[in-house]
Amino acid sequence: LMCPILTALVVIPICFCLLQDGPLRQRTQGAAPQRVPDSEESQAQLMVHLNFWRSLRLSAVWHLAFLSLYQLYIIIALINTLTLYLKDVHMDLELSALYTSIIFQVSIAGKLLMGAAMDSKFQGLAGLISCLMLLLGTLLPLDFSKGGRQLTQSHGQLLAFAIIYGLGFGGSYSLLSAKPAKLLGRMADFGKLQGFLMLFQVIGGFLGTLLTGKLREVTGSYTWSFYVFIVMGFLASCHYIALELGKKKTLQAISVPATDRVETHQ
Repeated sequence: LMCPILTALVVIPICFCLLQDGPLRQRTQGAAPQRVPDSEESQAQLMVHLNFWRSLRLSAVWHLAFLSLYQLYIIIALINTLTLYLKDVHMDLELSALYTSIIFQVSIAGKLLMGAAMDSKFQGLAGLISCLMLLLGTLLPLDFSKGGRQLTQSHGQLLAFAIIYGLGFGGSYSLLSAKPAKLLGRMADFGKLQGFLMLFQVIGGFLGTLLTGKLREVTGSYTWSFYVFIVMGFLASCHYIALELGKKKTLQAISVPATDRVETHQ
């Protein structure tokens, strides 16, 4: 009962305080005001002339697609099987509900903080941290005293898992929502591209739920499922690092020189 009360009275107000007055707030004093387009026609003139099919030639699109697939594999599978996994390590229903509740409540802070970070100059670093926290969160349920060959029953370790995984889960959701728009949102066919990326999210969630259940049925525990989560978290982090390293090249590829834009309107 205390967790929802603390979330409502402490966690959410602190997050909004950080968003409004904290270090993640963008300082706009002295910056030149940006011109807002007056109509759809003038807004279209500011878009990059890159259609959907040409965008598929960009490595950034495929990094975003597989980042979505790997992270949603973990997130959806764990949402659907977390209570069953905790039951496997002999947790009663009340404790299972507590850990699940903590994950979702902490994810609120992760989403809010990551959303603010995506509007700051630290968005690249914040995205990497969210990917690494999701990876670390998938590692924590393993019992390291037994070489990671089975899942832990330690309440302290499961509490750390709930907090760290919850932050990674929430941050990754905000990252997957905002990153495509930040990088490619000015292209004319962005709606089609967003639908394409969401397809990979659905595929990841479907495969995660299906394979996690099959591995549990074959092996008799969720240990091998968490091994797969770790691999998926590692691959997602690699794709994000590659995306950030190639960001300058991507922006150069999609930018339209001013002279080309003038010729287009003539």
